[in-house]
Amino acid sequence: MSRLTLVALAAVLGLAVVATGAAQGGGQTAPVEVRVWQNVGNLEDIRISARPAGGSWRTLGTIPLPLGETTDSGTFAYADIDLDVALPNRVTPATVEVRVWQRIGANERVYISARPAGGDWGVLGTIRLLLDDGFSSSGTFRFGDIGLDVPLLDSGVTTLAGQAHEWGYADGRGDEVRFAAAGFSPPYLGLAVDHDGSVVVADRRAIRRILPDGTVTTIAGGSTFGSLDGPAETARFQVASDVAIDPDGSIYVADGSAGRIRKITPDGVVATVAGGDPPEGERSVLGFPSRLALAPDGNLYVIDHVHIRRLAPSGQVSTFAGGGGEFDFDGPRANVGFVFPRDIDVDAEGNVYVLDGSDYADSFPDASYRVRKVSADGWVSTVFQGHTRSADGLLVSPGGLAVTAGGEVYLTNTARNQIVRVAGPHTLEAVAGTGTDGFLDGDRDKADFSWPGHLALAPSGALVVTDQADRAVRVVSPNAEGRFTAVPLAPISELPRLEGVRVRLLAGRPGVSGYADGAGEEARFRLPRGVALDATGAVIVADAGNDAVRRVSRDGIVTTLAGGNGRGSQDGPGDVAQFDDPVDVALGPGGFIYVVDKGNGLLRRVGSDGAVSPGSREEDAILPQALASGRDGALIVSEGHNQRILRIAAGGAISSVLPAGIAKLHHDLAVDAEGSVFWVAAGGPRTLPALRRVDGEGAVTTLIEERPGRYGGIFSLSVSDLAVTPDGMLYLADRSYRRVLQVSPAGEVSIVASWGRGHEPAGILVTPDGALIVVHIQGHAIYEITFEDEALE
Repeated sequence: MSRLTLVALAAVLGLAVVATGAAQGGGQTAPVEVRVWQNVGNLEDIRISARPAGGSWRTLGTIPLPLGETTDSGTFAYADIDLDVALPNRVTPATVEVRVWQRIGANERVYISARPAGGDWGVLGTIRLLLDDGFSSSGTFRFGDIGLDVPLLDSGVTTLAGQAHEWGYADGRGDEVRFAAAGFSPPYLGLAVDHDGSVVVADRRAIRRILPDGTVTTIAGGSTFGSLDGPAETARFQVASDVAIDPDGSIYVADGSAGRIRKITPDGVVATVAGGDPPEGERSVLGFPSRLALAPDGNLYVIDHVHIRRLAPSGQVSTFAGGGGEFDFDGPRANVGFVFPRDIDVDAEGNVYVLDGSDYADSFPDASYRVRKVSADGWVSTVFQGHTRSADGLLVSPGGLAVTAGGEVYLTNTARNQIVRVAGPHTLEAVAGTGTDGFLDGDRDKADFSWPGHLALAPSGALVVTDQADRAVRVVSPNAEGRFTAVPLAPISELPRLEGVRVRLLAGRPGVSGYADGAGEEARFRLPRGVALDATGAVIVADAGNDAVRRVSRDGIVTTLAGGNGRGSQDGPGDVAQFDDPVDVALGPGGFIYVVDKGNGLLRRVGSDGAVSPGSREEDAILPQALASGRDGALIVSEGHNQRILRIAAGGAISSVLPAGIAKLHHDLAVDAEGSVFWVAAGGPRTLPALRRVDGEGAVTTLIEERPGRYGGIFSLSVSDLAVTPDGMLYLADRSYRRVLQVSPAGEVSIVASWGRGHEPAGILVTPDGALIVVHIQGHAIYEITFEDEALE
């Protein structure tokens, strides 16, 4: 195939950035293929096709191109055509103007010229296109192909390196590159922009450099992990999560799992400069360094759990901020406390900015994310405060922070898939991204991101961002005036709430733990978890903190069925039996209440009289995690360690409901009237948490598969129990989001009830009359939820 290169200059990082093809002299380009057809029976019948490289010729079809113009000399006939070629993962098409020439009197001789839209034909000149690449299927037309690197002149969001949905470890150029897998942990792929415009990336096991033309090479480390200093080609990293670049060209690396700060010298030697194995009898000064920022004076600031450490040029490590009064947000840096520092940066004056807050901020005094500034005189102030998702806030799991020399703050609003700017103490402006989860380059108000993570500022003022789910590094360019004008903020989409829901306290006193039988609020629980119905319809509760199995009548009277006699593994009558952290219960074969005795790693039985006995020999070999009552007196057991779901039939036979290894299981099970088993599979580094069902024939169906709730999805990674009604209505107890969800047979999801800080629904069941019983592990209480008739219609 012949090739022409169309030249354009595009300043992005202060130098040029190339998307998928390199132009002479640089420029943002994309490869486009053009095909010229000639009718072998009528040489003046010329047609033209175009496609993105490797795409389909049918995208634009074949367009007749009558050569109606002639040169002044009468030597050539010619015609022009504008080709707008739609590109994958890009809003704006590549536009190229093509001119096809034909020599009059020698019609077999065809030439071609090309230019960027509105450019100069004289820049490239004209080349002959030999139509010898093939014939049409009918033999009527012969054709010749030419490849064009077409400039992409619009500014906005462009992909520098990496490919959507592809992960691994591969150097190369543009979309040939592979980065490490993204996960639901704080974002990896930390990055910094060097003074020459190249981007240095911390890619878990390797430190890599992206040149302005999209070429990626490995600076140090590789695809295997370890903790080894020395020459770059043999050095190894545990989990490199961030980098900072010294003016002399040295690269600092946060190697969190190794508890070290490493340094790569300009001549390629890796050395530990802080942390690591301390001398015998001393504690390491670093725990888990995760984020880095280098100040103009040479001090390196490090996020280390809830502290900000400072590594001085002399090599001395000290605590700069954090660890003071519990969550004192403003004040002298020695007195403040942080909730969960997520990213850090430093402005030109040496002021340190920290993105602070937790996805599970209900565990802390207020459900907020904050940008906190530590000034040069040591005073901590709040620059921005916004609520978390659980408090209906705009920010959802922000993962990155970048600060301009003048103190303008940019954030990645990770779960809302946008880049935002702090516009006031409680105000955000979006500067890039539609909010749609996707991978699309183009104008800033049309581009899509998928879990954008780390941010860094380029010398030109462009923002470089790691797009975690898409495993790519992308560039957000300002407008011609060097500014990021605002784009629409992503809308907040909340789940609907059911109406006609009534919640009442059934037993226990919310927020007060203890151990006491009695009626209603007189009773005391300590960390209750699993819940079930016995043969009489009474509610059975696994009271984990009291090592007891309790019975709660529907009018709220609490008695102890077995245990409560201290921690142990004693069988026998209920008043002498002992458990060790019982976490789940269910009615099973023989009418026994089966108990997951977590501390003892056993499946145990409790009779209606409270007597405790061990399971059968076969049952003792099971490592139980969660239970549910099955059809015909059977028991369904989740064996999380072995990733299995087992069925214990009424006669004692044990069979597998689900093949081993099909999914990592969470602490939840439910069985419907047809015998289908429901569970929530926990997400791993490359999977999403999912609500699934396996029917009696072993067929597995995924009902819902989304990112965890902290990333904007329906439920968190902490769905702890499920319940299902006879007509197929599912209910989920979500501990992290402190709410109960309803999933209809049609897949519609609604919020049934939610609670504030200190309440975590851990167990749930449906009673025969359609009410819900919900156990709150942190609230130490049992609730009943009922529905008005119209809410059930």
